[in-house]
Amino acid sequence: MTVYRMIGLLFLLFIIVGCGSTAQEPTVAPSLTPFPSPQPQATRTPFTNSNLPTPTQLVIGGNQIAPTAIIPATVFVPPTATTLQTNIGGTSNSGFILTNGTGLTNGAPVTNGEFQVEGYCNRLNSSYGVSEDGTNWFCTFNGQNAIQLRQADFNEICQLTYNNPQAIALQINNGQRPAYQWRCYQPAILPTPTSSAPPQLLNNGRGMSTGTIMNNGEVEVEGYCSSINPTYGVAEDGNFWYCTSNGTRILTLGVAEFDDICIRTYNNPAAYAEQIQNNDRPAYRWRCFAIPA
Repeated sequence: MTVYRMIGLLFLLFIIVGCGSTAQEPTVAPSLTPFPSPQPQATRTPFTNSNLPTPTQLVIGGNQIAPTAIIPATVFVPPTATTLQTNIGGTSNSGFILTNGTGLTNGAPVTNGEFQVEGYCNRLNSSYGVSEDGTNWFCTFNGQNAIQLRQADFNEICQLTYNNPQAIALQINNGQRPAYQWRCYQPAILPTPTSSAPPQLLNNGRGMSTGTIMNNGEVEVEGYCSSINPTYGVAEDGNFWYCTSNGTRILTLGVAEFDDICIRTYNNPAAYAEQIQNNDRPAYRWRCFAIPA
């Protein structure tokens, strides 16, 4: 009995010692798995839609952001008599810059030969805007260059602005960009016409649609509409030609557009369009002319 009691006491002693012992810290810290290193992102391709048309410029690529088209007078430098003599064929008293005009855009007074281009384009077509590329001015349609303004257009702008049928436009080299060098003048001595020959139908042009040779003043209207926007089609109703979009008429072509078609078809800045009475349908009467030099 004593032996069993001794064994029991020893067993109890082991239990007490085991429960009272202090837990030991691990001697080696557990290894931690690091976060993965950041990986470079794939390059993102900007969104593009291949079905959207690419704007097609006409003769000269233009800046489509339309600037303020009031020719500033603050930087005007009056031309010398020699300059005027060279440009309009006069004498030392060859002309003067015009004043007391009315802007074609907003009706505001203009002076020092300045003018407003927007109003002129709007007179040609109420849907036209205006832009310039530093060298040339354009009437625009839906943000695309439709007509490049030329000498005859600036002459007409001057005549309308200053209510003067003898007004002409000159570019004065005063350090500005060429588009902003235009001013309106009244020549004291009108230039002598260089030719009294009658207008003639133009030949040896290039069709704007197919590039084929054009003669007898003929033109290809389809190419004009697609040059404004490659998605545009063309239609006519016997009286007028139209540029179309998805079959809907969006732009009626008039004298200004046909003048531009003639200029570009025959590569002649003096070309202009007239309707001749050789077809029952007015839409097919347009022909291109020029006065021989």
